[in-house]
Amino acid sequence: GNESILRNQSFISMIKQSANNKENQSEKCNWTDKNTKLYIQLADWRTTVAEREGIDVNDVCSLDLLCWVSYKIPSNRSELRRYEYILPAPIEDKNMPYFDEMIEIISTMNMTQVTTKAVFYSIREKVKEGMDSILGKKERKVFIATTVLCVVALILTKRKSR
Repeated sequence: GNESILRNQSFISMIKQSANNKENQSEKCNWTDKNTKLYIQLADWRTTVAEREGIDVNDVCSLDLLCWVSYKIPSNRSELRRYEYILPAPIEDKNMPYFDEMIEIISTMNMTQVTTKAVFYSIREKVKEGMDSILGKKERKVFIATTVLCVVALILTKRKSR
């Protein structure tokens, strides 16, 4: 039932981490009620899959995986592999509908991918993106050129003053 789902260690630690964050901002873990709802929905889906396939729920996937999925919101198999490289057979098998069903549940929950998606970006892309939204592409080039000129000017003036 639902109780064992909510007693899962990964789930409990996510909630604790998120609660601690309200006081301690160093490690960001923004687990919200939306993540919990998604986690419970995915756990229910896991039970349905197990019944459909006549297998144990743990053979569908672990609750730890569902907890991670509920937090990171992966949109494809390679993002899912960041958690578990060898995916459980029902999710790995492209002839089975289960991976697509999982993604469908995530999208119907309308999870915002803004905060969690950042993990999948390189910092450089993030900075470039930020620059593009603050300034246009042309302005960015001007900004970079100006910055370079300022640094060069600074170096030259430091040399003269010695």
